[in-house]
Amino acid sequence: MLRLATLLRDQLRLGRELYSDDRFRVVLIAIWTASFGGALHAPVTSYFYLRLGASDTDVGLIGSVISVGSLFSAAGMGWVLDRKGSYPVLFWSCFLCAVGCLIRGMATTVPWLFVGGAVLGLGAGSLWTTGLVYLVSNTPEARRPQIVSCYLSQVAALRIAGKMCYPAWHVLLVNVFGIQPGLFMDRLSMGTCTLFCVYGSVLLGFKGQSIADTEKQRLQPKSCELGTSTTDPLKSSTSTSESMDHAKDQSKTPVIGIPSVWVLGFALFLQAVALNGMTTIWPLLLRDWYQWGSKEFSVALLLCSIVATVGVAAVPSLERSMSRRALGLLVALVLTVSPWLAGLHSSTIVGIAVHVLASSLVIVAAVVLEPIIKSSAAQMSAPGLQGKMFGTLATITGIGEALGSMLLTRLLARSSTQVKWLGITPLIEPLMLISFLGVLLTIVLAYALRKQVGTPIATGLLVPRAFDSKTA
Repeated sequence: MLRLATLLRDQLRLGRELYSDDRFRVVLIAIWTASFGGALHAPVTSYFYLRLGASDTDVGLIGSVISVGSLFSAAGMGWVLDRKGSYPVLFWSCFLCAVGCLIRGMATTVPWLFVGGAVLGLGAGSLWTTGLVYLVSNTPEARRPQIVSCYLSQVAALRIAGKMCYPAWHVLLVNVFGIQPGLFMDRLSMGTCTLFCVYGSVLLGFKGQSIADTEKQRLQPKSCELGTSTTDPLKSSTSTSESMDHAKDQSKTPVIGIPSVWVLGFALFLQAVALNGMTTIWPLLLRDWYQWGSKEFSVALLLCSIVATVGVAAVPSLERSMSRRALGLLVALVLTVSPWLAGLHSSTIVGIAVHVLASSLVIVAAVVLEPIIKSSAAQMSAPGLQGKMFGTLATITGIGEALGSMLLTRLLARSSTQVKWLGITPLIEPLMLISFLGVLLTIVLAYALRKQVGTPIATGLLVPRAFDSKTA
């Protein structure tokens, strides 16, 4: 408990420091708002689709359309980020997210769900990645792993807060407003996301000048003409000292070959397939096996999200204790074993508990793998190329998410789950696939992180802004 308290205290301290920096405050508020608002309807999303007449396969296809939309946005995101900065991407991503949520919440037929999903993907596919790129681009290389973990922890914590509000929201609609569970209640829940994204868009529109100013300074080309100097002679000694310190820091950073970069991208693809696939089919499994609705699913999803958030926040500390490679292999092993337990369907209390716990471990393991992979990518990205690096990773993630939601729902639809042995339904095909992905991830991470064994992770807070501008 003491270790957990120290971990949370460190994360809160870093979060406060990021918020207190004028460069980051507006971005963080917009990201925090969208994260909280988008999670309010998470427990009811699949059930809303089903009430409008979507089939189980359609639920997966809508998720795939959202991911395909993110592919189109990610394709140009890296180019815009490295040339125009983060501000235009952040604003339009948040705006499109609001429009997509509005279309989806007002949908009366399944085709409109696809339209709303496509627009939502164009926005949401870039919003969170762009926020992370902005933070990474303006912090020193040695601090990037901890920044990645802190950012993902903040997003996860706010999504937990949003999911925690759903049971209260449900009680409010039923007992205060007299609205009974059904399509209208689900539509109201789905519409809450729009309000938060609209607020984020307005905030970025009126208060986003600090982002543009920071990006303008970072993207301003340095003069290389003969006889032209942009360095103040009075600061030459300080600059030289800082450059030498930065060179020493760079010498400590492990150098990974280009093949390992692409292997890390493949690992992120496998992680996206497993995570998006499991989050798509889990409410369907609970509905078919235990007749659970959105209210019961919200409780299971909340507990899963809490554990996942603690896991993401613990990544920097665990890497210092056991190395990034060892941690990645351990988490991949959990991803391999957990689906086998989740597939042992039994209607007893113990059976339900085992299924919920094992399914949660699948999602937690996949979520924790994300900061491990992205931290490695952040350390490899050269100054000025973070946009391209994370844009490429976002594209790879979008492909994995699209394939995961579409493939696993199709496997679920055709999976034979009627043959029982001792009253237990054997492992079904989608969970077998996730377990196989865990095996592949174990092999891939063992190769990609082979040169990061024992890599130390910095523990101090952010360095002053003057140092940031020269090293980020």
